[in-house]
Amino acid sequence: MRKQRPSYFNRYVKPVVIIGLILVLSSCATMRKEECLTADWYQVGYEDGSKGFLTSRIAKHRKACLKYDITPDLEAYLNGRARGLEEYCTPYNGYQLGVWGLPYMNQCRGEMEDLFLNAYNRGKDIYYFKQQISKEEKSLKKMKHRLSELNEEITGKEQALSQECSDQNRCKQILDHIRVLDGEKNRLVYDITRTEEQISHMEQTLADMQNQNRF
Repeated sequence: MRKQRPSYFNRYVKPVVIIGLILVLSSCATMRKEECLTADWYQVGYEDGSKGFLTSRIAKHRKACLKYDITPDLEAYLNGRARGLEEYCTPYNGYQLGVWGLPYMNQCRGEMEDLFLNAYNRGKDIYYFKQQISKEEKSLKKMKHRLSELNEEITGKEQALSQECSDQNRCKQILDHIRVLDGEKNRLVYDITRTEEQISHMEQTLADMQNQNRF
């Protein structure tokens, strides 16, 4: 069996985000005429395996090359893909796949899968933790926006108090409204402070998780 020497790019630099985009775009024609006519099916399989494509990928190659009366060499393709999967099914790729929240499609087998999934799950933990931080940050943004609205509303009421306070009842109405707004503002300031502290704590926890999972 021919062996392809793993490149530095494929082993260490290959971003899983590109793998995800390739999977999304895999419904497009996979091979051009020149590629079909000159295909080394072992190499084609190897490249597909190193990118994490499923075995169904060969069906797309077959469809792309059928119009040129070219039939893929299935055995050579599968042998090449198996070799390529040795590069794809690494803890590093598993971790990156999890961090980006991309799905695992059961491409790996045996001990490779165990190591891949262990790293994948750790990456997925980080992905979900980031999602939670993002949720808290959105909540904080809404609270700060509401605080700005309250400050403007309180300022308006205070101005009204000095300009429209023509009788005791009107003064009391405005003061009561200001007290209600102040109460909401105080609760909101407390919630904002608590949320900021929570986000800071979560970001530190995230940094620790990332440091523990360096490759």
